[in-house]
Amino acid sequence: MEMVLPNRDGYNHLRVNERRVRRILLKQEFVFISENRDGSKFELELNPLIQEVARIGIEATNWINTKSPYHFIYPR
Repeated sequence: MEMVLPNRDGYNHLRVNERRVRRILLKQEFVFISENRDGSKFELELNPLIQEVARIGIEATNWINTKSPYHFIYPR
């Protein structure tokens, strides 16, 4: 991570359109900003990714508990 900024105001204050941006996280929006190889900027919203990882975790746990051919012995 090159920089973590509290919000987009800090990002705009840096006048990033005039500068290179390698890796910035906007904490309030939970948005990751970086550059493509051609120098154009892109933004990636992280909340949908976190929600999908949580969904996959729930599905995996459900599968392990109901369909796994293995029997796990551990305290529940």
